[in-house]
Amino acid sequence: MNKGRQLPRTPTILQNENAALRNKVKSLEESLETAYTRIGDLYIKADKVLSKVVGLAEENEKLKKENDQLRIAITNFIEQFITR
Repeated sequence: MNKGRQLPRTPTILQNENAALRNKVKSLEESLETAYTRIGDLYIKADKVLSKVVGLAEENEKLKKENDQLRIAITNFIEQFITR
């Protein structure tokens, strides 16, 4: 594809283009740094949530066992009451 005739790139034009590219690079670096920071923050939050989930799962298992023991105790109590 023919771009047609182009104007010569003067030192001023090249300086402006380079400045624009440097600004774009700086902006992209800042965005990348922000993204890494946010990912780190999310990782920390996810780790805290996971810890809470594990704790709740352990507590849930403990309560299930306690519930089973109570059911057995209630069943035994009812059987003793009926057999009297």
